[in-house]
Amino acid sequence: MEQGAQFPAGVAELQARVSRAVVDAQQPDESPKSFASRIVRRLQRLANEGEVPASVVLSTTATQCPKCTAARYEIARAALAAMIAAGYGQLVLFSDQDVSDEVRHELFAFAGALCEGLGGADIAVNVRFSSHATKSGPRSVRPERLSQSAVELA
Repeated sequence: MEQGAQFPAGVAELQARVSRAVVDAQQPDESPKSFASRIVRRLQRLANEGEVPASVVLSTTATQCPKCTAARYEIARAALAAMIAAGYGQLVLFSDQDVSDEVRHELFAFAGALCEGLGGADIAVNVRFSSHATKSGPRSVRPERLSQSAVELA
């Protein structure tokens, strides 16, 4: 979770399907680069121990600074590298549903770029937008698997 990001809706459902879940959050005094380095080291350590995460949720903010974008790419690529080695996995890019259209397009473009390197592996890259501040409770947009050849904007 990036500093200031929402706790992803649906994580409780995900935790019910896995034997172990880990949540890492960027600390208030931690730079995006330091945060990414810490998460990448954890992912590499898990992969070295034979514990490839079946699912990784990257909860992002609306921040579009180059350092934040670079950190997202570093984390996502490390997660996908571990999943490719294992032959399976799911990466979810998560943000609040109230982010601007520009941020939405950036996340979909990010997902599309990540899909280009999958080479037919059984790995899904999903984008979800959700808000906890609705009268009817949490809502999430149904994630769609993004093919390597096209990214659809929902």
